[in-house]
Amino acid sequence: MLIHPDFLWNTTLATTIKQYGFFGYSVNEALYLSAREEKKILGIIKNIRQEYDSNIDRFSQGIIISQLEVLFNYSERYYNRQFITRKVSNYKVLTALEDILTKYYNSNALAQKDCLPYNTSPGH
Repeated sequence: MLIHPDFLWNTTLATTIKQYGFFGYSVNEALYLSAREEKKILGIIKNIRQEYDSNIDRFSQGIIISQLEVLFNYSERYYNRQFITRKVSNYKVLTALEDILTKYYNSNALAQKDCLPYNTSPGH
């Protein structure tokens, strides 16, 4: 969906659009939706499309802007939700890793290893 900035000009969305964190996605990030969430998002997009395809009147822009705000609010909700659930998942993995490292460190296994310094002589 492409929206020309002029369409948003002089609307509340023009000033609040920067608050939506999902516009700052990294290359490796994506919005993962459940089937129910996807249905909600597609329904809002369908509403926008129907309004866009209808006869334009003085209410058209406002209705589309309102639908965009709803779309962005749901997207923000779903975007933030996935990091909440990811934190719980990551916490378990990090805790398990920390336990393994602590056991390894406490077992004196490092002291028993033949830890020679890195050889910088030619040919190595």
